[in-house]
Amino acid sequence: RLAWVELDMDSLKEQVEVTEEDLRSEYSRPANGIEGGEREAAHILIEVPEDADDAAEQQALEEIRSLRERLEQGEDFAGLAEEYSDDSGSARQGGDLGFVKRGMMVEPFDEALFSLSDEGSVSDPVRTTYGYHLIKLKGLREREQKPFEEVKD
Repeated sequence: RLAWVELDMDSLKEQVEVTEEDLRSEYSRPANGIEGGEREAAHILIEVPEDADDAAEQQALEEIRSLRERLEQGEDFAGLAEEYSDDSGSARQGGDLGFVKRGMMVEPFDEALFSLSDEGSVSDPVRTTYGYHLIKLKGLREREQKPFEEVKD
């Protein structure tokens, strides 16, 4: 016995009718550019090894909380990042990560960054697989979407 299904795109197209209203509706969905955008971010990382014991975990948490307090007292984020961040790649740039799209970072980092809405605001400590972060929202860049008329063909 042999069974199969043959899919022919041309035959399938003939069975589907798409109206301009359908196209406009699909184009306006959030996944197609109405929401989203990018966030310009900086961070301070205090690393916590995956095999860290409770004492090391607690020490890292205390250190990141101390840095958060210093920020609240008016100290410069970039200066603290340069001095204390364990992310050697971004520390030299004051913790700067540039523009980040949703999904580029690990989930807890992503959620914290995209929950910030005011430029200059800093998150509470965020735990990821790398350790504890303080995340600063430096800027917003909303996704641009071309007008429907330009892309409908």
